[in-house]
Amino acid sequence: MATTSGHAAADWIRGLVRDDFFLLTVDHHEVDPSRQTARERKALVGFRWWHVADLQRSGERVHPPSLPELLLRLVDGVRPDPVVHLPWVW
Repeated sequence: MATTSGHAAADWIRGLVRDDFFLLTVDHHEVDPSRQTARERKALVGFRWWHVADLQRSGERVHPPSLPELLLRLVDGVRPDPVVHLPWVW
């Protein structure tokens, strides 16, 4: 598991935010957005699954920025301590 937290201020969110990340490997998964709140539907542009290498070279803004490096370590089989604290960048 990895976590990051800090203050955020945008038109759709304001205050202390915490994001938790978990590693789950599956053969296939379809995202079901049917239970999103109206706020979530407004704030999220979309979703997709990324290959780590594509994520690194995409030029897309990734939060937290150090997430691709952590993913590479996980793909290589490195399992860090139970909780990895990623730096907060907003």
